[in-house]
This record gives sequence, C-alpha cells and structure tokens, in this order.
Amino acid sequence: RRCAHSRLSSCALETRVAKRAEPRIPRRASLASVRAALADSTPCHPRFRHTDRRPDLTPRPPRARAVAVDMSHPPAAVLDGGSYEIRAGLAGDDNPRYVAPNCTARPKQQLRVLVADEIYSIKNHAQLEISRPLERGILTHVGAQRDVFARCFGKIGTEPRDSRCFVTEAVVAPPSARKAMDELLFEDFGFLGRVRAPAPVCAAVAAQEVLRDRARHAASIHGGKDAIKNPPLPPEIVLVVDAGHSATTATPVVEGGAYEFAARRSDVGGQLVTGHIRDLVTYRQMDVTSETATMDRVKRELGYVSLDFDGDLRSCDGTTKEYGAPGAVYAEFVLPDYHAIEKGYA
Repeated sequence: RRCAHSRLSSCALETRVAKRAEPRIPRRASLASVRAALADSTPCHPRFRHTDRRPDLTPRPPRARAVAVDMSHPPAAVLDGGSYEIRAGLAGDDNPRYVAPNCTARPKQQLRVLVADEIYSIKNHAQLEISRPLERGILTHVGAQRDVFARCFGKIGTEPRDSRCFVTEAVVAPPSARKAMDELLFEDFGFLGRVRAPAPVCAAVAAQEVLRDRARHAASIHGGKDAIKNPPLPPEIVLVVDAGHSATTATPVVEGGAYEFAARRSDVGGQLVTGHIRDLVTYRQMDVTSETATMDRVKRELGYVSLDFDGDLRSCDGTTKEYGAPGAVYAEFVLPDYHAIEKGYA
C-alpha cells in the first residue's frame, strides 16, 4: 500500500510540475503577448520554436536508408492463361516451365475428368467433351479454372499459401470476372498477394525491350548515331494485336499503361478458322464434324499468311495429284487412324 501511495503521489507531483511549466496565456491576449508567453515558457527544440523568420523550404537530399529485403518467401508464381492454353512458371524464368491446354475434358459415358495435359492420354479427342474456363479471354467457368491452376502449381513446384502470384487478364474483362479471379486466388488457394496486369501491357514491355536493343545495335553500326533520323513513334507507344483462340484484340499501350477505352475486340480467332476448315473438308471430302482436334492440327501445320491471296488461289486452281501437277502451295495431310497413326502429319 505504501509503494502504491508513493507512486500515486509522485505521479501527481509530476502532473503539477508539468502544468506549472505550461505558458499562461490570457483569454483575450494580443499577438505580442502570446509570443512573449511562448518565449518565457520551457524551451523546446529549435526547429519547433516560434520565430519571425520564414521556414526554410529548400529541399534536402534524402537520407540513405537500409532496405530490408525478405528472402524467406519463394519466387512468385506467374500465370498467363489464354482461351486455348495456359503458361505457368516462376518469377525470374526466361521461359515458362509448364505449357498445357487450358481446359478440362471428360470422356463420353465416363465420370473421370481430365485436366490440362491429361487429355493427351486419350488418343482420339473426338471422344472428349471439352470445357474451357475462358471465353474470349474472360473467366466464365471458375470450377474448371480451379482444377487447371491446381495442376499448374503442382507442376511448377510452388506452394500457394507461402508465395505470391502474378496473373494476366484481358483488357476488356468486366469487374465480375476480376472479382471471381481474386476469390479463386485468395479463398481457394490462399495466396499471400497477387499482381494483376493486362496481357497487352506485358507484351508491350517485351516489345519495347526489343526496339531498344535494335536501336542500340543500329547505333553501334553507325558510329553511335541514330539509324533513323525521324522515327515515327517513340518506343513508349506500342499497339498490341493479340490474335487468340476465340477473339482478336487491338490495344494501344502508352508509357506502360493500356488505354481500355481505345481497345477493340473482334470475335474472329483461331477457333473460327478451325471451324471453317472443318466445314470445308466436311462439305467437299468426308465428314470430320467430330474431328475438331485433327482439323486444328491441319491448320497449325499447313496454314500460313498469304502475301498474294489472289495469286495463290490461281496457282491452286486445278493442281491436284490426280488431275495435274501439284503447285507450289500444294500439300497433303495424312489423317490418323488411332492405331498405327496416332496423330496426323503433313
């Protein structure tokens, strides 16, 4: 009790001393009396003392600070998902560690579900019912995307609850799709953090590096001078055209930022070209309505960009193996029988 009483008395004494040290300023006081009372009070730090001089607002050089870098966390997982395939890796890698179809499939009249590259275990893809989580670059099937992400994390060897994630998205993605992606990453996988960036911005950054490397190479050849006197646009302005599986988008990127209001999307992509080839072969030769995967392989192995479309059509007119000499653009594709030939070839 005596110790407690002595502590209380010492605290009260300190409070009284502190109150006496405060300057006594009357209620109706002039500015001069206020300054005098402040000057007579307990001296404070010179930086905070009231003076008539103007404060020194000259900028001072920043002090060097020691930045603590936390190296305990593993490198972040990088996910670049498209409507056709997904690429996964770790931050700092030059190339993705895992590339697989971004889809889930179920064989007909079976209950098992194949995820990503597991569909390659089935020879005839015509027996699969494929479900794609992204449509025109926008997340529409969260359950299928969850299964694909889980397989990606297992292949690249990362633990979601101990790392962070970098994921790409479409420029024209609605807020509901972004919210669904955040719920998938945080609630289902438990990532510590995530960075979300439009895919055209990532492509523009890579293009800027390529342009700078070309400019340095050209300058080194011309003795340190610019090879082009008046370049049309600086490398900070890039137009990214993304021809995907189900859509084609054109996005201007200026100084690392995508102009969403200027982005344009066309529902013409590789899926439409594959369907057109399938319809042509079905109408002219044989029924390949269920052979979408085979027609996609035909498109990827034999398709090319024609610089003279009308001339190539004239050269192909009447040039077949049976009725004439094959032309320069004539090619044959052997269809698979799923016994001796698992995949077709040109």
